[in-house]
Amino acid sequence: MSKINTYAKKEEPFTVFVFEYYLGEIEQLEFCIPLEARFLRQSAWYYLEDNFKLAAPENKFNLTAHIPTKIREEVFHQFKIKSKEHIIDVDHFVPRSLGGPGNIIENLIPISPSINRRKGNHVPSKLFEFGKKFNIKVDSDLTAEHSKFFSKPSELALAKKIIEKINAQPIEEIRADYLAIRRFHYPGS
Repeated sequence: MSKINTYAKKEEPFTVFVFEYYLGEIEQLEFCIPLEARFLRQSAWYYLEDNFKLAAPENKFNLTAHIPTKIREEVFHQFKIKSKEHIIDVDHFVPRSLGGPGNIIENLIPISPSINRRKGNHVPSKLFEFGKKFNIKVDSDLTAEHSKFFSKPSELALAKKIIEKINAQPIEEIRADYLAIRRFHYPGS
């Protein structure tokens, strides 16, 4: 920060603003770090001091909707995506809008942007089988089929209850459940 500050002239009326700078050491994190309260009411500009530090949360396994860059890269690596001609989205397979986490790779899948928009918050049918695990009554019409997704308001409300129960488990079980859902619909993933 002190080097960047030397580029700004202290004499009025001339002030130089640095809009771009190179970061030589970058660390990608597997978890999300919430911004400090003092940064939440700012615009897109952040004024960093020399002693700026990101404080890692005590519990690094809190589920979040955000997809950290490192996990996004792991998705591309896991699915062997090297495309430079096509844009690929990383989708929350169990929808983010219903509580599907973005910071575990087991709930993420690469798909094209148009398919991602069309999928929206449709719920994979396999999710409803987990209702039994949590003693949640699930209508017999909500059967698990490879290419079946549900999106009626009543189905989304039921899915949200099941997702809340899945997310309340220990992290190993959370990962296993989301992986089972993804693998049912995308075998080999």
